[in-house]
This record gives sequence, C-alpha cells and structure tokens, in this order.
Amino acid sequence: MPISYPKHSGNVMIPYRHRVGTKCASGDYCEYQWDFGSGLSYTNFTYSGLTLSKANVTPSSDCIDVSVTVMNSGTVAGNETVMLVLTQPYRSLSVPKVKQLKKLSKISLHVVDDSGLERVLSPRFVKA
Repeated sequence: MPISYPKHSGNVMIPYRHRVGTKCASGDYCEYQWDFGSGLSYTNFTYSGLTLSKANVTPSSDCIDVSVTVMNSGTVAGNETVMLVLTQPYRSLSVPKVKQLKKLSKISLHVVDDSGLERVLSPRFVKA
C-alpha cells in the first residue's frame, strides 16, 4: 500500500510531502499536466444528476447506490470511462488529496445520446 491513512487527523505528527517528479526537487508546488482520469477524445461528455442513496459514507454503512447520467455532447460518437473515486476526509493535515479509484464502467454513446449508470458501492470499497 503506497499511502497509509490515519484513523484521525490528530494521529499524525509528520506531514506527508510527496514530490510529484524531478521538476519539484526544489520543493515548489508542481502543477499536473492532466488531472487523474483525464484523457483525450474526439468528442465531449457531460455528467449530470449525480445522486447517492446516503449523505454520509462510512465503512460501517450498508451498500450505497450511486447513479449519474452521462451525455455525449460532442459531434461524433465516442467511448467514455466513467470512474467512481473517493478521497480521504482527514487528508488535509496528514496526506495529500489522493483520489482512490473504486469502480469504473466503459460506455459507448452516439452523438447527443445519454446513458444513466447505476452502481452499488459496498462497504468494503469505502475502507482505505
């Protein structure tokens, strides 16, 4: 496991300052060229209607239903990988914001076509 998350933010005495690459050797902040999960495509996709069956997500929760609508708003048909990612709530003092990929689905959409996706997130996926 590359990163260990503390149970509470007060349990960490040393901040985690991982440098992204050699350009950050001076300790300066480095901008990412692309955000996690970004990709190049010949078309555009629009996400809307994201809903969760519960407001709070904890490891002891029952399963959580996640749904989202994805629309191909471009001019050509295309494929999109829809990713469900989580972040650690106590990360601000102890570790950087790291997106944890929990589920993904690959969909194909024609021009101005949309698709509703529903996935179930079990408690084991919420645990770090």
